[in-house]
Amino acid sequence: MNLHLLHTLSGIAVLLSIFCKLIIHLYIDYLQEKNTNLYSILSSPFSYFLPCRFSGNCDYGKLNFLCNFFLLLTALSLILNICAGILILY
Repeated sequence: MNLHLLHTLSGIAVLLSIFCKLIIHLYIDYLQEKNTNLYSILSSPFSYFLPCRFSGNCDYGKLNFLCNFFLLLTALSLILNICAGILILY
């Protein structure tokens, strides 16, 4: 596989996986009836980039796992993207 193609595909994977993670995190917040208006999201945006840790009701266990899976996929794709970018330079 061409390094440029790998760099592009891993960059797309980073964007798609972080987008999916944010949507699932917001959906879990909505199901738990937390305040998910635009102001609350903009006031603490970094809480949506951290692992999901919802306690209590285990109905959200699969969504919680899926949210954390997409976070892991984002991290792995980002590492692959950075490594491919460094290899392209050399």
